[in-house]
Amino acid sequence: MDGPPPPEEDFSAIPLLDRVSHSNWKARLSAYEALPKTFSLTTSDSDPTFRPYLSDPGLLKKIVTDSNAVAQEKGVEAVCALVQYSGENSARTRETVVPALVDKCLGSARAGTKAKAIELILKYIEVENGGEAVIRDILPGLSAKQPKVVSGTVTALNEAFKAFGIKVIPPKDALKTLPKIFGHSDKTVRAEGTALVQSLYTFLGQGIQPFLSELKPVQVKELNEAFTKMDE
Repeated sequence: MDGPPPPEEDFSAIPLLDRVSHSNWKARLSAYEALPKTFSLTTSDSDPTFRPYLSDPGLLKKIVTDSNAVAQEKGVEAVCALVQYSGENSARTRETVVPALVDKCLGSARAGTKAKAIELILKYIEVENGGEAVIRDILPGLSAKQPKVVSGTVTALNEAFKAFGIKVIPPKDALKTLPKIFGHSDKTVRAEGTALVQSLYTFLGQGIQPFLSELKPVQVKELNEAFTKMDE
């Protein structure tokens, strides 16, 4: 049938919270796109606007794991804004949201989703004033069946240490995982592991050596060569 395409359905008349849980992904997308501005207009980090979201971590999990890839990316962005503007009040949602990011976002084929997920992880470290609990929530990603989830997990660890250092994030849990990372069959995982070790070396120097003892000799040799270049 000829003629103009039917007009896009307008969801703006539906209350924001109802749109977030709508069965139509375009309705959810419109909500996710509106939320960052809504949160930015709040007057304090305890504004009532945040309450429906902070009191329901399960809703936040649904947002960051949206079944539609386009909506999901905007959903992660919306939760980033929530954590940014509600500050420390959002810390209690971390234990529900971060594992969901690991499972459904860090291995995303959409670069924007992965990048926003890592940004959100870093925001949780910021509002918790420490990274130990966040890192514990990330580490199970190293046991994922999909290599892209594992490599995304290593990338997130690396970005966390680069952003906050070892005073905010005690490195012991991450250091214990190095044999697992370097023993992985996927070369991208191992490459991300190399980047992680180089970041940790900037803080630990030669103190990192005992944690490399279980790696293959050729891997240790390559890392030591990289350390030498870093020290020049």
